[in-house]
Amino acid sequence: MMNISSGLKKITLMKQKALAQAKETNSELYFKRLKESFDKYGRLAHAEKNNPEMSKLLKEDIEIKTQEQKVLAQLRAATDENQKKTLTAELQTLVSKRFDVIVVQKQLRYQELNKRLEEMKKEVQKQQADLDKLKGKKNEEVKKRLDSLINKTEEINW
Repeated sequence: MMNISSGLKKITLMKQKALAQAKETNSELYFKRLKESFDKYGRLAHAEKNNPEMSKLLKEDIEIKTQEQKVLAQLRAATDENQKKTLTAELQTLVSKRFDVIVVQKQLRYQELNKRLEEMKKEVQKQQADLDKLKGKKNEEVKKRLDSLINKTEEINW
């Protein structure tokens, strides 16, 4: 099996060449391929910045999908039954690996969502406390504002 990073670099280089060629010859095809590349690699680029573990999983997923496509093409072209059995077993292994990768990705996303939810809960509690504090100070704040309006003195709002 090819190293994930070197395999992705090879695929990315081929995609870049195809993209550059399409840019020169057919702008519609260029934008279509650019969108496809973004759809395929956009999450990976984001994950590389923000979540190295997810980035590793996304790279592995891309590599497995590439291998799946390759084995599937070989399986469809195969005529020998023994070769078909071997390729089917190889494809099953790849599908199983990919399933495991997808499950781990979903677990990471779940953990990220839970973390964001906890942060949001804390923010909601803080906002509620601020609101309760403000409601409790209504008379005092109204009196201060009234005094500043009548006396034309503005407090500095630091």
